[in-house]
Amino acid sequence: MDRNDGGRETVLPVGARLGRYFVLARLGAGEVYAAYDPELERKVAVKVLRPRDGAASDEEQQAVLRQQALSMARLSHENVVAVHDVGVADGYVFLAMEFVKGVSLRVVTEGGARTERILSLYAAAGAGLAAAHQAGLAHGAFTADSVLVGVEGRVKVKGFGIPGGGRPADPRDDQSAFAVALRDALALRGSPARAAVWGAGAAVGEVLARATHPDPAARYPSMEALLEALAAAVVRSQRRRRVGVAGALAVGLVAAAAVVARR
Repeated sequence: MDRNDGGRETVLPVGARLGRYFVLARLGAGEVYAAYDPELERKVAVKVLRPRDGAASDEEQQAVLRQQALSMARLSHENVVAVHDVGVADGYVFLAMEFVKGVSLRVVTEGGARTERILSLYAAAGAGLAAAHQAGLAHGAFTADSVLVGVEGRVKVKGFGIPGGGRPADPRDDQSAFAVALRDALALRGSPARAAVWGAGAAVGEVLARATHPDPAARYPSMEALLEALAAAVVRSQRRRRVGVAGALAVGLVAAAAVVARR
């Protein structure tokens, strides 16, 4: 494992070994790699978790990262990328995760997805965040790039981690980041003046405004509550226009919220 940037950044060449996994390729930016698991004969994604400079000793941070990784491995939800294995190699904690063949949610929404599809995909991503919050985990850096849409259409949230600066990730920050990403995705369907609610209605804009309130205490009490409010807003916004589409979409949104509420 080659180290740069003061001994922190890792660059794994094709063919390198990390635990029992063999690197196949680097997956975009960051320290995530496509790898092969010879024991189970499957392709996985491997993420290397690096200690932060100046926060604590490497040993202390390694212990924290490993504990977080183990918590992630215990989380099982259809809208969260599954963690198969946690290990340590060359002093670095790494995760072996489910390999999802697909594209980011950003690619889908920027590709001209209809408003109904955007809302449906984000509802699924929100369900994944809610499940993580219930398991005591927060994402800390959610964006449209944190979500994979598989070739079969399944939505998976990835990239859970401890944000920079040493402050623990806060579920209320995830809520705000989720709402910002959804608002931006909907803005792609209209002019800036109609940004938050093109094709979705003013009620949706009101929900997103509360979720992004500067005071975290003024946001929704949970992701489940946000999803439920979003579903109700869609019904109110589109009832006067396309009742059939609104009804089908609302059912999907409510179902997503109900699923995470029961877990």
